[in-house]
Formats: sequence, C-alpha cells, structure tokens
Amino acid sequence: MGIYPIAVDLAFFMPLDLSFSVCAFYIHWKLQEALGSALGMPHEFPYASQQSFDTYIAIGLIACWSTRKHLVQISRKFINSRSPPDDDSTKPLSYRGTVILLLLILAYLFGFYLKAGMSAWVIFVFFAMYLTLATGITRMRSELGSRVHDQHFAR
Repeated sequence: MGIYPIAVDLAFFMPLDLSFSVCAFYIHWKLQEALGSALGMPHEFPYASQQSFDTYIAIGLIACWSTRKHLVQISRKFINSRSPPDDDSTKPLSYRGTVILLLLILAYLFGFYLKAGMSAWVIFVFFAMYLTLATGITRMRSELGSRVHDQHFAR
C-alpha cells in the first residue's frame, strides 16, 4: 500500500466523516479484492465501477435531500416572484430566471432526443440519472478538494 503525501495533506482539509469513509471503504474494497483473489474470482470481482456509480448516485440524492428546504424556497420564488424568504437581487441571475433557463434547456434536449428516436421514459430516466450523478460528483469534488473525480480507479 502506497502513501501519497498529497492525499494525506488533502485529508486534513476534508470533513472528518468523509475522510473516515474514504479510508474505511478503501480498506473494504481491498478486502473484497483479496477475498475474490482467494476464491479464484476474476480480477474485477468487487465490481468497483458499478459500486462507485451507485455511490455517486447516493451522494447526489443525499445532496438533494439535504438542500430540500432551499429547493422549496427556490420553487416558491419561481411560482411567486415576490416571495420574501430569500433575496436574490445581488445574484447575476435571479432564481426565477435560472429555473426558466434550466427548463428551456431541458425541454430542448428532451425534444432533440425525442426527435432522434428515444422513448420519452428513457429520456426522463437518463436525464434524472445523469443530473443526479453530476450532482454527486460535484459534491464529492467540492468536499474532498480533489483535482479529479475518478477516485474509484485509484489503486
């Protein structure tokens, strides 16, 4: 097992629970590899790519869940522009403008993929998974301070 000074340095800036999780799951992953090797399983026995995809989805869902109060305030601001809970006058684009722009972009992409021949339910599932995955990766990168987001390929 190698020790990388940059990883040790970055661990000091990470939240303690996240730092513990990274270390604990790295050890868990290595134990899975050792067990798979001992049982004569193929090299990809722990299916690290699939496990990391599920983890990113879970982190994205947790990020959405933990910001639910703010998202409710944004949706209230979108429905009623005079809603008082959060002042967005100092922001470059108002919450209402941001939501409208997001909906226009998603409608355009939905129409594009529909015209390309995808089913409507497949488009919806794809974008729900993609946006959740992007949210999870963004949250992990912002909290870990890492320069890359493909942590699951680091051995």
